[in-house]
Order: sequence, then structure tokens, then C-alpha cells
Amino acid sequence: MKTVKNGLKGKDRVVKLKVILFWGLFLVASCKMADPTADIEDITPSETPDNTDNPAPPSDTDTPDPAPADRELNEGLLDDIDLDYMSYRSAPAEYQNFVVVYSDESDGEISLKEQVCCTFNQAKLNYSLVDMEDFKTEISTYLAVLDSQDVLVFASERLWRLEEIERNLLLKAIEDGTNSIFLINTRYDDDIFKSAVGITSGGTVWPGGSGIRITKNIFPGFDNTYISSIDFLNSASIAFELSTDATVIAESSEGTPYIWKYNHGLGNIVYTNSSLFQGKSFRGLLLQCLSLVPDYFLSTQYNSALFYIDDFPVSIPAGEIGTDLLEPYEGMSKIDFINHVWWPDIKNLQESHNLKYTALAVGNYINVTEGDLYEFTDEDRENFAYHGALLKEVGAELGIHGYNHVSLVLNSEFTDDTTSTKWPGISAMSSCLNDLKRMMDDLFDHIPYYSYVPPMNRMSSSGKTALLDVFPQISNIAAVNQGIENYGDLIQEIEEDPIFSHWFDIPRFSSGYLQGDNEKWLIYDALAYSGVFSHFIHPDDAMDTVRNEGNNWDSMYSQFDNCLDEIFSDFPDLKRISSAQMAKITRAQEGMDVYSWKDGNSIRIRYSEGATPVYHYLRIQPGQGIESVQGGTVKALQSSSGLYLLTGTARDVTVNLHP
Repeated sequence: MKTVKNGLKGKDRVVKLKVILFWGLFLVASCKMADPTADIEDITPSETPDNTDNPAPPSDTDTPDPAPADRELNEGLLDDIDLDYMSYRSAPAEYQNFVVVYSDESDGEISLKEQVCCTFNQAKLNYSLVDMEDFKTEISTYLAVLDSQDVLVFASERLWRLEEIERNLLLKAIEDGTNSIFLINTRYDDDIFKSAVGITSGGTVWPGGSGIRITKNIFPGFDNTYISSIDFLNSASIAFELSTDATVIAESSEGTPYIWKYNHGLGNIVYTNSSLFQGKSFRGLLLQCLSLVPDYFLSTQYNSALFYIDDFPVSIPAGEIGTDLLEPYEGMSKIDFINHVWWPDIKNLQESHNLKYTALAVGNYINVTEGDLYEFTDEDRENFAYHGALLKEVGAELGIHGYNHVSLVLNSEFTDDTTSTKWPGISAMSSCLNDLKRMMDDLFDHIPYYSYVPPMNRMSSSGKTALLDVFPQISNIAAVNQGIENYGDLIQEIEEDPIFSHWFDIPRFSSGYLQGDNEKWLIYDALAYSGVFSHFIHPDDAMDTVRNEGNNWDSMYSQFDNCLDEIFSDFPDLKRISSAQMAKITRAQEGMDVYSWKDGNSIRIRYSEGATPVYHYLRIQPGQGIESVQGGTVKALQSSSGLYLLTGTARDVTVNLHP
């Protein structure tokens, strides 16, 4: 689907702009306020075939009732999220468990263990950690407690330490039905072991390839995906030949198998011939490969789409030219481009894809932190008021980005970064944030602000102290999931903030308008393990030669519109929510334990506490099908691989499978 942008293209739009520009800020008073709650989808999934490439527009039942027309910015924002809270309940006697065998003897293995724990915690899997040496010593004991619904997870490459008798015990357990996954090449040069995991020949260390291709369609968006340049991708593998009974899931660009599935007797095995799972960029692939091992697999996720606009509202002097704008917009001022070209298209995206924007206000771009500080002008206030009216019209959340675009970091912190402007003290941060707050309170009548995005996605604990002092109602900070920590990048997981427990961290996983294969991979991989599409853009991306990559705005818009088409075609039921709404949900479900177990031909699920609805990926054997669900609803995401979106609406959920 390609949406029409206000009926005008290219130079035709510029001609019309010359007619309308002088109206400028008069629109503040004349903006027609639309329904600000056409945002949160009430999902009532039902059993359906796979999603098509062209999903139908939302039906009347997908859209909540309109809110009052005079609803102010951020008003009722948290009330729009309806949760049913549950008191504590103990665990059942038996439930699915994952035994993770790890080693801390190398940096790579430590990193792998960290990725496994973060992934399993996010998915609310029940797991236990066992050191490789303890497993070796007590192998009979650990194998005896596993049943057919459990999985043995090897996050260590040191299986070569197993003695022959220990190796035989492991292989006999797998042959008798113990399911296992090997998350790193074990370098176990033993013909009996290699045969058991599907290797027929080979064993030479191979120096790596130029990319990885997903060859088995195990998750929406993964099919035939090619990734060329993400961390840990070009790690050393081993040149193996596989049994014809092995199913390759991923391979190098040269055809060397990276991941495959194989059956040894009654046991299912997934084997990884790489160290790619040591990096964050493959957590979703890790979880979905794990889901192929047991008879059924249930992971917990958020089923949410969050869309951030950093640096908006913004104030830019009227005459400042967008020097890097490409034709037909070259020569336009930055503020005119933002107000009369960029925003109409961004509003069009919101309407086309039912997006819920979280916009983050920045006061100025004068990066001065002491001495002669910037004072807000009448022009600044007019810009902010105008942008606030635009955001109110589309029902966006308004949050805080900064007094200026200097990260809340002190001069004495993150000394590896010697080029960025920093702050002389916490009091200076607080003083300038207060200046921003006073202006916004005057314009927006003292509304509450719940969300904060740090400039440059960098922030220190000192900055958090200053933020809390000025904006005590902040409930969440949204930075990034990956970055350079010693430069001050605020690297986050979806969790309670480790320093200030009264707010939550909501990282963004992707950014920008131009999404190549590598960028799309980050989007889909995050969806695969967290169920979250969290993305940010800037109004001035088209004015930056690095970020526009030689594309004019029309091309950037069109490419991003098509990217959103693909994502929402694959995941049409993602709830469009704001950052503050996401924080409310994560707080309600942070302490929740999720237990699942097989009971005859049914899968039973219990929540310890927290709040419903709770969203899951449920994988069952392909072709088996679901007969009915009590305590929830279900919808096929990818029936060819047995993958479903399950929504739990009661404390106890039962999924009845077809006989």
C-alpha cells in the first residue's frame, strides 16, 4: 500500500506551500481537534489463516469509542489502558522448565549466558542455571529430572570435557526423549556426538562469512532474510556436512550451515554452528529456535508498537535554511519544511497505520550549559504552541527531551567521550530543565509529563537525579537497547530502572526512515523475543546527509511507509500505545511469573500475579491446530510453523489442541 500525500507530489507541493506559508502560526487557533483516542486497539483475536500481504483496515470493533473533543494533551492517557489486576497465587506442582548449562571461563561464554538470561527473563521462561563442571559431575541427577516438556540448553562450548561415560549418558537421554538446544559450537571432535546432532563429516575451523541467511520460515519476517553486518555475525564456525534428515534454519552467505534441527531417537535437537548468540541482535532468533525443540512452547511478550518523535515540539529560527534538503525542497527554511511538508506526511502515516505517537519536546539547539544561557523567546513559545496543537489533534503523548540537546551527563562522567558538551553540575541541569518546564506549563496548562528520552540517547545517574527533581511524574525513560556504554549511551532492557525503581526503562530498538535488511532485522528480531516494535524518528532526518543517505524526503517517506506496511501486515494486531502506556503495562506485569504445562491434549497456563491481558507466542506442532481456548483468545500468526498469538484474559488459561 502506498498512501497519497495530500494529493500533491514534489514541486507541485512547493507551489502550494508558497501560497500557505504566510498563514504560519494562525493555525494554532484554528486547528480542528480530532479524536485523540483513536489509538489503542481492543484486540479480540480469533482463529484465522495466515496474514495476507494486504491487511484489511481496522473494523469498527477495533477502535475505542471517541473521547471528548476537548480532551487535553496527556489527559486520560493512562486510563486508556484497561488492566485487570490479580493477587498472588503460588506455582503449580509441575511446569515446563529449561535447564541452562553454562560456563564463565571465557568472555564469549559470559556474554552468551547474559543474552540467554536476558532473553529468558523477557519471555518469562522458568529456567535454572547449572555450571558446566557441576553438570559434568552430577549429570545423572540433572538428566533424571527432565521430562518431555523440558529442554536442556547448552550455553557452553566445553562439552569436550565430558568423559565417554558422561557423553553416553547424555546421548542416551536425548535418544529416549530429552529435548536439547546447543547455542554455541561445542568444538566437540567426537564422531559419536557429531553423528547424534546430525553431522556426517567435516571439522575444519572456517574463518567466517560475509553474512547469514535465514532459510527456514520460523517467524514472520524471518523468511529468506539476509543480514550482512551485525555484531557477532562473522564469528568462526566449522565446515560441516549434515545428514539429509537435518533441517537447516540458517546458513552463511557461502552456504555453511549455522543452525539446524535434527532428531536423535525421540529427542529433538537444535544445534548452532556459530557464536552469533553472544550478541544482542539475535535474541529473537535464539528464542524462536528454542521454540522448535519441545512439543509446545510458550513465551510472554507485549504485543505492542511504540512510535517516538524525538525533537518535537521544536523551536528553530524562522530564517534558518535546511541546507541539506534535496530537491524539490532545497532552499526551504527548516521550520517551514517541518510544519508544512514533514508534519502533513507524519500525520498521514499516523492515520494510515493507526500509530500512537510519543513526541519529545526540545527547547533549543544552543548547546550551552553554563554562563550566558539561552532564554526562550516569543517565537519559541509560538512554535511550541503550534506543535502542541498538532499533537493534540492526533492524540499523541507529549514528553520531555531536554532544555537543549545536551545529554544529562556531567563533565566528570564518561571521560572516554572528549568531544561532547556536558554539564558542570546537577544544579545546572535542574535549573535549565526548570526553564523548559515553566515555558511548557504556561503553554499547556501544567499537564503531567510521563515520558523522557535523553538527548543523543545518553544519560548518567546524575542526570536521572536532576530529571526526577524537576519532573517527578516521569514514569519511564526511553533510550536504546544497544550502544557504546563507556560513551554514556543509556543501554536498556524493558524493566524497572536499576537506579530509580519508581520508573521503567522502555528502550527503542530501531530508528530512521530508511530500513535496509540489517535495520529490518533489528525490528523483527526484537518482535521475536519481546513482541515490541519500538521506533524513533526526527523531524530533521531529511536535512542530514548521513541520515537521508542521498534520498529526498519523498523517497524517505515512501520507503518508510512501505516498511510499516510490511510490519503491520505481518503483525496486524500490535497494540499502538504510547511510552507512558507501555510503562503502566510493564509495571503491572513486572513481577508476574508464568507457568505452563501439558495436561493430556491441553496446554495449561497460570499467572502468579500481575494483570491481564497477557500476550504470548504459542508454538505447537505444525498441522496440529487448536480446538478451543478457555480464559483467553488465539489467532494464527504463522500456521505453517505452528505459531500463534495467544491472549490470556483470566488467571488460568487452557488451550485445547485438536486430537
